[in-house]
Amino acid sequence: MNPTTLSTILEILDTQRAHVRKVLNELTNDACNWNPQADKNSVAVLIEHLTGSEAYWIQELILGQKINRVRDKEFEYRYRSKKELKTAYEYLSKSTRDILNNKLNDSNLMEQRPVKNGSKTVLWILLHMVEHNYYHIGQINYLAGLLKGDKFLERPRIMFEEKN
Repeated sequence: MNPTTLSTILEILDTQRAHVRKVLNELTNDACNWNPQADKNSVAVLIEHLTGSEAYWIQELILGQKINRVRDKEFEYRYRSKKELKTAYEYLSKSTRDILNNKLNDSNLMEQRPVKNGSKTVLWILLHMVEHNYYHIGQINYLAGLLKGDKFLERPRIMFEEKN
């Protein structure tokens, strides 16, 4: 079976999600909520933001379903448990996978969707989401490295691990 654009995007999202899961599994609740300075984000804040932004791009922009997101609240400090973060992240992951598998196909990718200051294609929105995810996953990885030490950063990158 030849890969489609959507299946390729799903494969990239799976890789991103595996990395976020790895960090969540290795950090404690307190470590997830640690921030290096008062005005900097914690791993928990970044994961909540990834969840909120993905829901916005997929559900609101692509599907047109209003989600009533309050972006600024994602960045407010409040203690978030790993369980809470995992539950929200896994729910969103499943929802996004369902939407990409069952409500979109490659022929939809060039359709325009309204965004702030104009419109963008569905493909642009998906690629922007992937780019945005990697930006924040880099921040998450940096924080996890500060918390876990150099050994965390020396592990093979999930994206490039060989498959047996």
